[in-house]
Amino acid sequence: MSVGQLPSIAALFLIVFDRTRGYTIAWSRSLSGIDLEGVEFKCLPSGLHSVREDIVYFTHGAYAGVSAFAAVDAGIEHRGRQFAAVGALVKAHQREPLGHSWLYVETLQVLARASASTLDRFDELEEAWERLTVDKATSQSVSADEPEGVDRLHGSAFVCGNNPALSLTNDLESLGPLLFPLYRAALLRKRILIYSPAPVLPVCNLIHSLFGFSQISFDLRPSSPDHRLVSTPLFSVGLPDIGHLQSATKSWIACTTEKVLTEKYDVYDIVVDLSPDNRRPQHPWPEIRGARSSYIRATQRDARRFVGLQRELIRHCRSTSSASDIDEDGTDEGNKVAARRESVLRSEEGNLSYNPSAVSALIESETWTAAAYNSLLWWASATDADETESEESVADSALLKDITLPNFLTSTAPNEDKIFARRSQSQIVALLVRTYFRRWTERLITVIDRVIETHEAQGVNEYYCEFSVDDLRSMGLDEWSPGDRRFVRDFVWLRFATRVVFEGEEGWEICGVKVC
Repeated sequence: MSVGQLPSIAALFLIVFDRTRGYTIAWSRSLSGIDLEGVEFKCLPSGLHSVREDIVYFTHGAYAGVSAFAAVDAGIEHRGRQFAAVGALVKAHQREPLGHSWLYVETLQVLARASASTLDRFDELEEAWERLTVDKATSQSVSADEPEGVDRLHGSAFVCGNNPALSLTNDLESLGPLLFPLYRAALLRKRILIYSPAPVLPVCNLIHSLFGFSQISFDLRPSSPDHRLVSTPLFSVGLPDIGHLQSATKSWIACTTEKVLTEKYDVYDIVVDLSPDNRRPQHPWPEIRGARSSYIRATQRDARRFVGLQRELIRHCRSTSSASDIDEDGTDEGNKVAARRESVLRSEEGNLSYNPSAVSALIESETWTAAAYNSLLWWASATDADETESEESVADSALLKDITLPNFLTSTAPNEDKIFARRSQSQIVALLVRTYFRRWTERLITVIDRVIETHEAQGVNEYYCEFSVDDLRSMGLDEWSPGDRRFVRDFVWLRFATRVVFEGEEGWEICGVKVC
C-alpha cells in the first residue's frame, strides 16, 4: 500500500522503560501544538511484559493512537528482557474512531522490534517520520459536527489484514450469545468496561466491533442532536484515566488490564470480565455484570439467535470458493485468546448445540411464566413452540438476505494458500455480522417509531405508550425476559423521553387459566 493511501500521521514516538524514571518517551516527533504527555502510559498497559508482542489502540485528545509493543531477550542488567513500544497518532472521526490507524501496524511493528534491540539508535525512526509525515493542515481531526454513520467495509482499509473488524470470528467464539446483551447495553449508551489481561489487541478489536454494531444511522435519529445517543470508544485505559472516565459526559466503551478498575463501581455501568480465571474455574466463560449488581446473561431468544447466526455464517462461507481451504488452526493472538476456553457450541452430526457447561453460565433460565404459558398453549391448541421458533428463524435469516459480496471476497484463492483463505473468511464474516447488527438496529428502531407514532395518532396518554408481545417479537426480543423489557423501557426513554407499559403485564388467560 502506498504512502498516499495511509491516514495522515500527526506524531510518532518511542516509549522505553528507564530503570530510574520508569516509562519514558525516549524519542518523539510531532506536528506543532500536539501534547504527548501521558502517551507513555497508554502505550504500555499493565501486564504487557507478559507477552512478546502486542498492539494497543487508545485515544489521545482529538487523535487516535496505535502502538506496537515488542520484547526481546536481554542480559541480566535488563532483568533478562528489553522492550520498547513505537506509537503514532492519526486523525480520528466519528465514523471511524481509529482513523484507519491499523494501516500503520506493520510499519510500527518493524520499528518496535528494531528499537527493542537497540534502544539508543533512532535512525530508522527519523527516516520513518520523514517518510510518513504530512502537512499539518491535513492532519487535523474531522469536525465533531460531521454526521456520524456506519463505516463502510470496503476498499483497501478493509482488505488490510490488521483491520479490527476481521477479528469478529474470534469475538463470536469468545463471547457466544453474550454478544447480544452487550450490543443492547451499547445501544443504551452504557459506560462499558472490559477487563482482560494482555494481550490487549483482541479486546481493542472487540471494542471496535461493538462501536460499529451500536451505531445508529443519522436518518434514524431524532431531529435534535443529543450527546446521549453517541458512544465514544476509548479503547485501552488505565489507572491514570480514572478522572477522565468519571467526568466523561458521553458514554464510552473501554478495556483495561488493571483489575483494580473493575472495583471502581462509580466509573462504569457494565463490566465484562474476559479473564480466564474469572472467579468460576469450573465454568471459565466470560462474565457481564452491572456495577454492584447481578450478572447479565443472554436470553433464551439470544441463545436461539446465536445458533441461527452461526448456521447462516457457515452457509455463506461455504458458498464461497475460498472456504474449502480454511485452516481452522489459526495461530494469531485472537485465536489464542479464544482457545483459552471450550467452544460455546459443538457440532454433532451437522447439528449445532450448546456446550452443557456454557448453558448455565451464559443463558438465562426459562422463566416460570414462559414455561407455564408454552405448556398451556400446547395443551390448548395441540401445538408447541416450534412454530414460534420457525418464525424467529425466518426473521433472523432475513437480516442476512440479499447481501452482495464484493468481488475481492469472492475471488478464487491460490491453491493451498490457507492464509488467503482464512483472511477471506474473516472478511466475509465481518461484512455479514456488521450488516446483521445494522439491519437489526434498523428493525428495532422502526418498530419503536411505529408504536410511538400510533400512540401519538390515537391521542392517548402522552406520558406513556403500550408495547404488545408482537411488538417485542418484531424487534427480535424475548417477550418473556425481564431484561429485554427493561431494555425497551430504557431505550424508548433515551430516545423519546416516553414511558413504556407492556400488554399482559398482569398476565394472560388461556382457556380460563390465568398465567402471571
